[in-house]
Amino acid sequence: MKCDHVTQSAARANRCERSTSAFSGAWGDLLGRCNVSGVPEFPASAVPPTVLVVDDDSALRLAVGYILASHGFAVREAENGAAALASIASKAPDLILIDWSMPVLDGLAVTVRLKGDDRTRKIPVIMLSAEDDPGKRNAALEAGVQEFLTKPFKSRVLMARVSQLIGRDLGRKAYVGAAASFESMSQTA
Repeated sequence: MKCDHVTQSAARANRCERSTSAFSGAWGDLLGRCNVSGVPEFPASAVPPTVLVVDDDSALRLAVGYILASHGFAVREAENGAAALASIASKAPDLILIDWSMPVLDGLAVTVRLKGDDRTRKIPVIMLSAEDDPGKRNAALEAGVQEFLTKPFKSRVLMARVSQLIGRDLGRKAYVGAAASFESMSQTA
């Protein structure tokens, strides 16, 4: 696998490639089904979108990070909600994958804080949960998450949701940037 332009994830992705046999159970199966072509979905000249993966399960963070990095995303990790908020405060990611149940601060509490803050309100959030509980799903959606995935999930489902939300968000940012450029050009003319 070759993801040199994904600087923060390259070392982890290469380490994963050598040690996928170390994973067992559902996450090993997830990696085994992952289509790792090594060809990023984004042009090499573009800055890759950043995904923050927040989960107290280090094996899940590693597996999901590997999948994302293999598709050209830059990946940051946090082991709990408090660490996620600190990471987001330093530099906002383009998308957040967050587990519902974690120590320190759970995913729902983090989402409520993010969606209540004008600076982070528009960051897409995908909630992950080991339980397929309709009550949890509804609470997460009401809090503002865009997607709710039950673990274990298939890598292609994860990538479809991530790509859809990142594409939608990048399109919105491009539209806002183009509109601002057009407005500034029309003011100088």
